[in-house]
Amino acid sequence: MRCCELARPLVLLAATTWLGCGSDEDPGGATPASAATEFEVPVSLPSCDASDPSVRLLEADEDWQDINSEDYRVFCVLPGDYSALGNVRLARDGTADAPRVLRHYDPATPASSPHPVDQLDSERAILGGLLVTDARYWIIDGITVTGDWQQVRFEEGSDHNVLNRALLDSAAVQFRHGSHHNTLQNSVVRNAPKTPGGDRVCVVLSGSNDDAAVEIRGTRIVNNEIYD
Repeated sequence: MRCCELARPLVLLAATTWLGCGSDEDPGGATPASAATEFEVPVSLPSCDASDPSVRLLEADEDWQDINSEDYRVFCVLPGDYSALGNVRLARDGTADAPRVLRHYDPATPASSPHPVDQLDSERAILGGLLVTDARYWIIDGITVTGDWQQVRFEEGSDHNVLNRALLDSAAVQFRHGSHHNTLQNSVVRNAPKTPGGDRVCVVLSGSNDDAAVEIRGTRIVNNEIYD
């Protein structure tokens, strides 16, 4: 079963690059190395040094109340299941020179952070959903989102964000409401939710809820494995 959908209404003004899309039997859609090199956004992750006042370690549900605090820029998520929080909302801007960062961090292996698809469940940082709302310049790396109809959603004019090395299991990615220049790269999207009477939806580019024509420009979907 194919796992791709562009929801309507939508005006897409920039080519979305090479959406890998297939079934378990026929993964298909692999990204050529040249395309990945050309369109992939370079990501350099900051360290998770707890002595750095700009770094916030997230290891309990109550720690997430600081996710939009102006006092921190780097948020390092320790392994754990944070899905009881529901949708975590990112709503404060970074900048091109100093993006805000939400990243997986395991103190047991501080020098490395394997892709979450290669981690044990106990090693993953698991969220029940992630909403990027009117927020710019976030790098989100190494996070797992899983559940039933859970989402990572870029909405309400959220621009210049990167979702890198993520695992979305029974979850989908949405770009909505005039959110421009966002990137999904080096990620695995699998077992996506099935719409009632329809197909499974892995990645959605959508306009607005009021049927108004909305532009979504500069979306990059690069070097991902996307399948049912």
